[in-house]
Amino acid sequence: NRVKEIISNTNTISDSISQLSATSEQVSAKTSDGVQVATLAAGYMDELKKIMEVIDSYASQLSS
Repeated sequence: NRVKEIISNTNTISDSISQLSATSEQVSAKTSDGVQVATLAAGYMDELKKIMEVIDSYASQLSS
């Protein structure tokens, strides 16, 4: 009976390790996605900055 309990607990631990591994892989994938989105957003912000600088330049010319 004690041996069956140990085997059952070992199986439970093994299942938990498998679930943890799968979760870790999902976290890793989501982190990679997050980095890609942040990089894309930074690129858009750079483009926006350039556009805003052009608008500011035109506004300065109009007020002169």
